[in-house]
Amino acid sequence: MNEEILERGRVAQAIANNAEFKQLIENIKMDMFYQFSMIEALDAEKKEEVHLTMRGLNLIVKKINSYMDNAKYEKAVKTTQSDV
Repeated sequence: MNEEILERGRVAQAIANNAEFKQLIENIKMDMFYQFSMIEALDAEKKEEVHLTMRGLNLIVKKINSYMDNAKYEKAVKTTQSDV
């Protein structure tokens, strides 16, 4: 079993469960929504900026989830190999 994957998964789980992190993500999303709502309809550059910020935020959350999923997979593989 790859201990690095398991450790990364443990850290990701701790981050994902951290109330301050959850609040931070929610606050950023609300800020981005507000900023988007204040952009003039034809200001494509500012819309793009908000979109890219949201995309980056979503990628961070997806990566955290990916680390947790990889750790679960590693544990499942180890369990299956132990049963054989």
